[in-house]
Amino acid sequence: MGIANSLAGRRHIHAKTELFGKTFEHLIFTELSAFLSYSKYNGDLRFWRDRYDHEVDFIVGDSLAIEVKATENVTEKHIKGIKLLSEEANLKYKVIVSLDPQKRIMEGISILPWREFLTSLWGGEFDL
Repeated sequence: MGIANSLAGRRHIHAKTELFGKTFEHLIFTELSAFLSYSKYNGDLRFWRDRYDHEVDFIVGDSLAIEVKATENVTEKHIKGIKLLSEEANLKYKVIVSLDPQKRIMEGISILPWREFLTSLWGGEFDL
């Protein structure tokens, strides 16, 4: 994303835009990919989408589902994909990574500020 944005002449990415959301999701993807590589994780990293286009951004193995939302207030509409996936798969961890200022739980799904998610990830708090 950084190279593409630079080549396109985009020097500033403004919050609350589609480009910001894509860039934020890419940040989480690169950190997650780096962590999995460094930890020599042998499972797979994939996404999930149903026939109605509900989706979850990242699924690590059979235990961790991650949805990335560039919002400061995750609401019921943001957790729909993970809730639907949970009906199909027995997931140990269900996480929304966001710009929310504080960690909280919503219907069994952890809403984590992005810095706290990265600290937890690199600190080994997710047993993968």
